[in-house]
Amino acid sequence: KLFDYDDSCLDGLGEVAKIDEIKSDNGDKDIIITDVNNQTIVFTINKYNQIIGYSNTNLTKVRKNFLAHNRYVKTVSLPNVTKIEDNFLNRAVALKSIDISKVETIGNSCMRFCKNIKSLSLPNLKVVGSKFLDRSVSISSLYAPKLEKVGDSFLESNANLENIDFPNLCEIGSYFLLSNNLIKSINLPNVTSIGSHCLICNEALEEIKLPKVKKIGANFLESNLSLKEVNFPLLESCGESFLSS
Repeated sequence: KLFDYDDSCLDGLGEVAKIDEIKSDNGDKDIIITDVNNQTIVFTINKYNQIIGYSNTNLTKVRKNFLAHNRYVKTVSLPNVTKIEDNFLNRAVALKSIDISKVETIGNSCMRFCKNIKSLSLPNLKVVGSKFLDRSVSISSLYAPKLEKVGDSFLESNANLENIDFPNLCEIGSYFLLSNNLIKSINLPNVTSIGSHCLICNEALEEIKLPKVKKIGANFLESNLSLKEVNFPLLESCGESFLSS
């Protein structure tokens, strides 16, 4: 009955050859599903028959709603996935550890409200849809050096985020970094376009550098009372309420 509402957890697996069960002393158990080609998927199940861990080395693409609204999963390993569709691990509130290190594209509403994730390394990520890591309040660092484009509400309301470093980011949607209280300095050297309602209510923000930005939407940098220095030498247009208190 694990797959009654969503069988995407079995993607990458062929005809099942066997299912093994390995029990641990604490009552958890690993369910290892092996297909005829010797490909495996591992589910870790607690004593209440809830999925708390998942590992699949066969997947390269994840379908919509993968383990969404799963309140118990703590660890996920998808080391060969390059594309993730919408609603991936949305509201997976217990999630603490995840390996999606090869992912290049992530869809909308992924990993929202993942309140126990503290850091994330995405060295190959290039494009993110809307609401990625929205309100994942424990995250303090995100490594994504190849990131080029992000949708709306990227990293919105993450109170413990201390710094960002996205050297290749070019395009930012609306509500970017809204209400993030610890970031003091931002340097986004290749950003050219920013949507509306971005960087509002960042209480500690003192400095921001956007040397290539040309277009900024409305309500940019509203209510940032600690701001001391801005640098936008190529700015051509901006919306209303720019730098308002």
